[in-house]
Amino acid sequence: MEAKDEIKARLDVAEIVGEFIELKPSGTAGFKAVCPFHQEKTPSLHVSKEKQIWHCFGCHKGGDIFTFVMEMEGVDFIDALKQLAKKAGVTLPEMHASKKKNTENKLSSDLQELATKFYEAILWKSESAKIARDYLEKRGINNELAKKFRLGYAPDAWDGFITFAKQRGIFPERLVKSGLAKNRRSGTGAIDQFRARIMIPICDRHGNVAGFTGRILQDQEHAPKYLNSPESPLFQKRELLYGLHLAKTAIRIQDSVIIVEGNLDVIASHKAGVEHVVASSGTALTEMQIRQLKKLTQNLIFAFDADNAGFKAAKRGIAIATSLGMQVSVIEMPDSLGSDPDDIVQKDPEAWVTLSKTTLKIMEFYFNRAMKQYDTTTVDGKKAMANFIITELRLVDDIVEVEHWLQKLSDIIHVKTDLLRSALQGKKPRRQNTKKVEENSMAQKRLTKEELAGSVLVGLAIVFEDMQKQIFTAEITSEQMPKPWGEIYKKLKTAYTADEHTDPSQKNKILRDYDQLIDYIGTKYAEHIQSAIMRAEQVIEGNDHDQVRQEVNQYIDVLTLADSTKKRQLLEAAIRETEQSGDTQKLQSLLKEYQDLLRS
Repeated sequence: MEAKDEIKARLDVAEIVGEFIELKPSGTAGFKAVCPFHQEKTPSLHVSKEKQIWHCFGCHKGGDIFTFVMEMEGVDFIDALKQLAKKAGVTLPEMHASKKKNTENKLSSDLQELATKFYEAILWKSESAKIARDYLEKRGINNELAKKFRLGYAPDAWDGFITFAKQRGIFPERLVKSGLAKNRRSGTGAIDQFRARIMIPICDRHGNVAGFTGRILQDQEHAPKYLNSPESPLFQKRELLYGLHLAKTAIRIQDSVIIVEGNLDVIASHKAGVEHVVASSGTALTEMQIRQLKKLTQNLIFAFDADNAGFKAAKRGIAIATSLGMQVSVIEMPDSLGSDPDDIVQKDPEAWVTLSKTTLKIMEFYFNRAMKQYDTTTVDGKKAMANFIITELRLVDDIVEVEHWLQKLSDIIHVKTDLLRSALQGKKPRRQNTKKVEENSMAQKRLTKEELAGSVLVGLAIVFEDMQKQIFTAEITSEQMPKPWGEIYKKLKTAYTADEHTDPSQKNKILRDYDQLIDYIGTKYAEHIQSAIMRAEQVIEGNDHDQVRQEVNQYIDVLTLADSTKKRQLLEAAIRETEQSGDTQKLQSLLKEYQDLLRS
């Protein structure tokens, strides 16, 4: 058995989905929930324990345990496979990295977790940590919030954690390699990396601790206010985003992410109830970080104060995000409210909630900034503003958006748009994200009565064996069903009627095994089959056999009536055309056919 199949055999889709969102029973073997992938109030995500799949009727996402983890965590299949293998206790063959490297990273990860628990225990249990508890209280960080982010305290001792680790058979050399201790500048031996600091664990997107930021509480000579773990294979600041593991669900629900500068800004934002927030940990946002966020949303919101320093720090990240085709907006934080989200939340949490919903498109922000910076009544001011705006426009993909901003610039500096457009020459058009357009259009499409009938009949044929004979022997053909239900129905009927002498237990094997079914029908129809199964289970829910049979008959009637209506309309068109041509013999034949159709 392949690792993927073994994992699916050991794990239940309802348990995996239920770890992320609240499930409520629906029918005898199903569940429903509010979908985490789009905003809604009425539950439209359904989970089938029988088929071990999930599907949302709102945004049309669906699949198995792997696709759910991929969507929720924003990871590729390999990462989802590794996560679920660990949960299922399945050993995977080595992939890409050597066994030695994996072992080294695992040891380092375990030590980061051990250190986190040590610092947490010191914060809550040690009298020496009262200064840290007082500091958190002063900042408005209550116990619940501190525990949510696993805050801790490094004691004011040279070897507090080293001693703790030694008692567990872990020697300083190992701690130095993991960034939790450092060699003495003179002499031999090692000392703790962090002393007398509030400890803020920095986690990867899965919630595993990769390193720390320590915030000093009392002035120490030559000591930085914030101290980070040294770079290592596990702790790479260019890849890590503070708070991402706690923000993923909120990012998906809001379909946006707010980028703030500091870790304490993230914590404060959670206090105010705004959870779709991450921090770049004091560095300029990198392409690797932005690509992680792009898996979760296309909409980035940068929050910075109105001064030049905040703008310059965010500008590189804005340029990267825009060049990757993402929609970028800005939250401007006025001086009257505070210089950062932490300040604002301490004064008035509701003010930050309001600001988080009050965003400017990035180009609108650039225009506002340029209008303040340049005197557009002068030639030099007009030139400077044009150069500034056009430079930023070169990163914008959408032609309509570009034209909109060119027109606005033209109105401000009174220069023809044709001349401004010429400044954009040499810009290579980027390919539009057609996949997202298709997904959006699919999500917005409502099924016709005929499409709904085809979907339910296909679903019932798959999940309700007692209905197969009624559905497959009905007076309907695949041609009467709208695409793609006709093609799916035809294949299902072929499997059902393949051999009358086949053992019944083997005959419907394809229809009972979801993976075999997808292989047989074709993976391009997987999403349609998922939705059909879920719709069928909704029909079955709360109905007995006779009621389900009545439903089947009603859907069959929908298809036959639609087919009859279509034939009648075609005949009426043919009769009108023949009348105009004067072909009496053909007209008589068509009228007879039309009368026979009306009597049938």
